[in-house]
Amino acid sequence: MQNNFDNHPPGNPFSQFNPENLDFSKLSRLTKWIVMAIAVLVLWNLATWGMSFYRDWLWFSNLGHQSVLLKVMSTRIGLFVAGFAVFLGLAVFNLRVVLRAIPRSLPKGDSNISPAAYKAAITLLVWLGWAAAVLGAVFLALRLAGEWELFLRFFHAVPFNETEPIFDKDFSFYIFTLPALDFLRLWLMGSLVVIGLGALALYYFSVSLKGERFILTPAIRSHLALLGAFIFLLVAAGHWLARYDLLLWPTGAVYGVG
Repeated sequence: MQNNFDNHPPGNPFSQFNPENLDFSKLSRLTKWIVMAIAVLVLWNLATWGMSFYRDWLWFSNLGHQSVLLKVMSTRIGLFVAGFAVFLGLAVFNLRVVLRAIPRSLPKGDSNISPAAYKAAITLLVWLGWAAAVLGAVFLALRLAGEWELFLRFFHAVPFNETEPIFDKDFSFYIFTLPALDFLRLWLMGSLVVIGLGALALYYFSVSLKGERFILTPAIRSHLALLGAFIFLLVAAGHWLARYDLLLWPTGAVYGVG
């Protein structure tokens, strides 16, 4: 009896994968339905937020504190815009680096996909990359905007005019500044991790479309190494900031340094 797997070279998990078997017209329609579903979800959330804001506005107006509500909302909107712009800028830069490394036309040689199917698949992959960048920017911006109270304390910090003897820092630094810096560090590190994973996924699927074995080429290694360097730089910044936590360390012989 003939073994149906003898014709496939071992060690290549994509040797049996033929992208021409995919119906890209159906995938495009599915993508449109997904985009429409996301749009409906966004509109629903906006409507829910609008009703919540109107209810809060009536409450604060009754108390005569409309300025408080406006300050909170302006801070949340500002943080959302800033987070969206920063993440999208980083994502677009890295996405363009990935797209420059992906050939838009099929190289000459043996391949299990036709040039037309390859071009359609790459186009779909590009659109998915852009959609992922925008969605990632929205979710990370919402995470940043959710910490509006933390940043209001940071932006309106008031010195205590009392300093601690170890690092000679004003007490306000530990109450207002340090928590905000640590959160920003973690937010940036999480953003770079998400972008790095997205870039690796795009590299992986672009190679898989040609039925080739994925390897880390020098260009891919350089790109991921640069992202990794920035991530480790943020990790180092976390260790540098952690020295201030010694003053609040609860597990020593005494509370704080000791």
